[in-house]
Amino acid sequence: MSRLKVLCASVLVVSFAGTASFSLAQSNPDAAKIVKERQEFMGSLWGSYMKSFVPIAKGESTDISQVPAKAAGLAVAAKKIPSYFPAGTGPDAVPATRARPEIWTDHAAFAKLVEDFAKEAEKLEAVAKTGNLDATKAQVGATFQACLTCHGGPEKSGGKFRTEKS
Repeated sequence: MSRLKVLCASVLVVSFAGTASFSLAQSNPDAAKIVKERQEFMGSLWGSYMKSFVPIAKGESTDISQVPAKAAGLAVAAKKIPSYFPAGTGPDAVPATRARPEIWTDHAAFAKLVEDFAKEAEKLEAVAKTGNLDATKAQVGATFQACLTCHGGPEKSGGKFRTEKS
């Protein structure tokens, strides 16, 4: 009789675990979609904004006329970053994401770094409006540095909040 109870209990545990896993997966069926949108959005920060600052940072261009508008756009976009990291979209739910679990386990630190990044972009806008090339170049560097605090650099790199691309 006790074997039957153990068997029944085992079946119930396995059934419950399977149902719980299924329910967890179904609680956010769009997690993979959200991660894909997040990756596209984060990639767009480079193509739409950051890339345009590279010639200035390298001393290859002295034309800073587009910097205020690009920096303003970057600041607005940066403030949207946290919305692309809702609960249930980390590596436990979507293994293909390169976002580290620390985004969710240390969300305050993540939010602070994102806020700092947006502030540096706002400073870049203000500095570039003065027309001072050297100050703009220095602030471009500070803005890049703020960006790098989360993921450490180019696509292949890792960092505090992003795993290295294999």
